[in-house]
Amino acid sequence: MKAKHDASGEPDVIYLQSRLDEWLGEGGARVILPITDPYVVHHGALGGFATAYLADPARAGEVLARLSEVDGIECALTRA
Repeated sequence: MKAKHDASGEPDVIYLQSRLDEWLGEGGARVILPITDPYVVHHGALGGFATAYLADPARAGEVLARLSEVDGIECALTRA
């Protein structure tokens, strides 16, 4: 598992909803984070899991390709 913050103490976060809004337009996707508990030590096995629902599922391949290029995203999968 990678560190949750950088050397300066800032959170090492990818704001997925913001990126998808930028790529698809607002309302083009909805990101669900299953863990919203601020004390995440006991959720460590989940890492940074997120689910994104696309308004236009036909764009899944495009989004998958772009996500795979984002530094810090290890794996991006479609539902298929």
